[in-house]
Amino acid sequence: MTDSAVLPATIQTRCCIVGGGPAGMMLGLLLARAGVNVTLLEKHADFFS
Repeated sequence: MTDSAVLPATIQTRCCIVGGGPAGMMLGLLLARAGVNVTLLEKHADFFS
């Protein structure tokens, strides 16, 4: 993330998943399909890092 990125002060979500590895991504997908409001946090900008 660059220093010029502006993030909102707060985010409303029902579930926060930390880590976008295979398990985190799959959990996010399954919960979102079930109608759960999901936020997934990942430090890498892409999968090649």
